[in-house]
This record gives sequence, structure tokens and C-alpha cells, in this order.
Amino acid sequence: MSIIKENRIMFEKLATHVFAPLERDNDNKIILSSIIASTSAWQSFPGFYCHPEMEEILYQIARKIQYHTKDFKYYIPSSIEDSRRILHVFSTTYAVGGHTKVAERWMKNKLRNERHAIVITNQKELGNSYPVPAWLIQATEEAGGVCIEIEDSYSMVDRAAALRSIAYEWADLIVLHIHPNDPIPLIAFGVPGGPPVLFLNHADHVFWLGSGVADVVLDIRESGNLLTHSKRFARNATVLPLPLDEVKIKDKKYFRERLGIHKDQTVLLSIASSYKYEPIGEYNFIKSSIELLKRNPDIILLVVGPSAQHPLWQNAYNESEGKIIATGTQNDLVPFYSVADIYLESFPVGSATAALDACLYGIPVVKSPSPLSPLFSMSNYDGMKEHASNFEDYFLQIEEYINNSEYRVSCGITQKQDVEKNHVGASWNNKLEKVMSNVPKSHIVGFGNNLKESDNFVGDHDAVLSILNQHKQRLLQDAYIKHYFPQILF
Repeated sequence: MSIIKENRIMFEKLATHVFAPLERDNDNKIILSSIIASTSAWQSFPGFYCHPEMEEILYQIARKIQYHTKDFKYYIPSSIEDSRRILHVFSTTYAVGGHTKVAERWMKNKLRNERHAIVITNQKELGNSYPVPAWLIQATEEAGGVCIEIEDSYSMVDRAAALRSIAYEWADLIVLHIHPNDPIPLIAFGVPGGPPVLFLNHADHVFWLGSGVADVVLDIRESGNLLTHSKRFARNATVLPLPLDEVKIKDKKYFRERLGIHKDQTVLLSIASSYKYEPIGEYNFIKSSIELLKRNPDIILLVVGPSAQHPLWQNAYNESEGKIIATGTQNDLVPFYSVADIYLESFPVGSATAALDACLYGIPVVKSPSPLSPLFSMSNYDGMKEHASNFEDYFLQIEEYINNSEYRVSCGITQKQDVEKNHVGASWNNKLEKVMSNVPKSHIVGFGNNLKESDNFVGDHDAVLSILNQHKQRLLQDAYIKHYFPQILF
């Protein structure tokens, strides 16, 4: 039996409690069941990226909500001078992680008299208590709003009702930055009327809930947009690049001294979550890095994200005579970008935001060799070479930067200029306003038709996604099942 078929069978078993619940009138249990089933689809690819039938069950619950009968006592400032009020909705916010940073950067790029606020529906995810990042609270307050955490004691239905109440009373526009398995915004906005809803597609390579409530899906790259049009039943989808901060280059000499790196040593850098480096067949970042260091023994490679205690990274450190250094997760990335000369995209799975930030520091990026899927790598920018077709060509691309500092600096400047043109300040705001000009005036609910695939990569991506990081996926599924399933049964 294929992995995709096994995953689909598992999804169907878990979704039984959505379509044939033990208690048909217990909406909260149906919602909890949808979380478990959609977590399975998100983490163990079942062959589809959207499930309209399951979303429709949630929209039936949405039509029953009487949000105006309760006083939720949440307040967001406003003024008659506000040109537009934008409500950003999160499942959970994190101190480290790209999708939380997107909202902060969006708010920093706000237009004059625009006001922003944030609502978080599940900050105590799986019983954990993650503090809302201080930098996110500060950015929200500077944008004229507040961060609201909906109380953990609320039922799922009441959380959705509270979210609808806040949005209807305050917002002109809603932006969803939610987890792929979060049904609460679907229930909050699963009826026509109210502010239009934009869905930020930060998890563009996996299944997610929400196509039916998205008046516009905001894809962050062309490859994600292709998959949205061909697989997600979206009514409207467009590309809006990630907003990025302008970078002020720091003193390289100072940070090299701070990190104990010689001023003339060539430093390579890569930044991503640990799972993005886990090997798939020949796509083995650690193995290729060891080979690269053997060919070029005078360089060092800093890898931010993976733990130095992980056996694979311990071995890399030993094999490279201490020149491949995994640093673990770091809250402050400035020192690492500041010392780097060359940036290596993580693989098998890329980390687009980290690579784009490297471009803004003027660090030339080397993309992964011939990626398993375009959705696992960053888009191309001026001054950036195409993906190497094999590992020998990949090494040669890197070595050209190592051996020619003038060429390295020149490519870094060209990449920086193109990324700024697409992602920073007024340039990004112009792209946003073009998107806004096509947003409908009011919200509707429903699905569109999938377009015929225009590229074979979507089918290839399905196959790769089914085998990606299976161990991590099972652990996360188990955590959700352990947390929510007892609430369904009792």
C-alpha cells in the first residue's frame, strides 16, 4: 500500500467524528474532531490540499453562532481618522518563526492613518503556554492597536463567536495567519457579510483549512500560487511577496571578534529549523557540507537552528575538524548574518525568509541543488544562479564565491537590490495596494473551481510531501490526538 493511501485511510478514520459524530448536537466536539483530522492531513499528506466537505460541516456550525448575545469585553482603540483597520488573526504566535514575523513587518510598513490589531485564538497550544513575543506587542501598539488573547477557558464555539464579534465591531479587513488545522476562523467567518478575509498562505506546501472563507488567498511565491489555483478550490488567489525589514549593515569586524572568527576567514551560513536539514535520499545537506569542507579546509560553516547535540551534527563537527558548527535556535540572528560571506539555502526543505534576509545583508545566496520541489526552495532573484543540476556543480557555485571576493560582493549587491525592490518599504506597499484594489467590498463564503495544472511539479510535490519528515509528523499528530481526543470521548 502506498504511503499516500495509508495517510488517506488514517485521515478518513479520524474524520469519522466530524461527519458521523457520537453527539450530533455537540458542536464543540465536532470542532475538536476537525482539528485532529486536519492535523493528520497537514502532517501526513493524504493526496489532497483542501477538503470542502469538512469545511462545509464547520460552516454549518458557523451559521448557528449568535455572537451578539454575549459580552466578550474585548476592546481595540479606533478613531474617525483611521483610513483602514486591519485585524490580523493568529492561532498561536512564536518568538522564533517566520509567519509571526510577517505580521510585525506588515505593521511596520503600515500606511498613514492605518490601524492594526491582533487576535490570537489558541496561545496555550496543546496545553503549553507560549508568551506573545514582546516585539509583536510593541509593533501592534505602535500601529495603534492591541494584541488580544482569547481566553483559553472558552469553548471552541465561544472562541469563534468572540473572534466574529471583535472583527464585526472593529475591522475593515481581516488577515488570517493561522495554523493549517485551525477551524476557529472558519466558524467565525463562515457566513456571508462582514469584512473581507485575506488568507496568508505561509504553509503553501501542505494541506490547510480555510479556502472557503478566503476572499483572497495571498500566496507568497509563484509556485505556491500555482498549487493554490490547481488544488485548493480557491475563488481568488494572488501573489504578495513577504514583507521584509530594511537592513542596516552592522560592523563585521566587531561580530567576528565576538564570535571568535578570524577577520580573513571565509564564513558560510545557513539558517533553518532542524527538520529542514533531515536527509531524503541523496538530498543530504550535512553530508554535502562535510564534503565541501574537505575540499575547502580554510572555511567554516555556521548552521543556525539544529542542535549541536544531535548525533548527525556532532558527526559533522568531528568530520570537519570543528568547522561545521550547529548553534541551535538563536533569537538574535544579527551577529550571524553580520559575519557571513556566503549563504547556503537549507535542503531538502528551504527556509525562504532566512535566505531573503541574507540577501538584504548583501550576502550572496547559493540555492539548493536541483530541489525535490519548487515549493522546497526560494524563488530566483537577479544575481542568483539557477539551481545546480548536481552536487559537483553545486560545489563549484560555492567555490566561485569562496575564491573570488569581488564577484561575491558584486552578486550580493545585485541580489540585495532585487529583494529590496520586491519586499521592502514603499516597493512592498505598492504591491499590497495593488492587491487591495481587487479585494471584494464584503465577505462571501464558498469555493471556486480548480484550474488545470500548468506544470508537472504539483504531482511531483505530492510524492515528495508524502515521505517528508514522517517521524516528526507522527509525533505532532500524536500530540494533538493525546490532547484533544479525550475531550471528544468524554
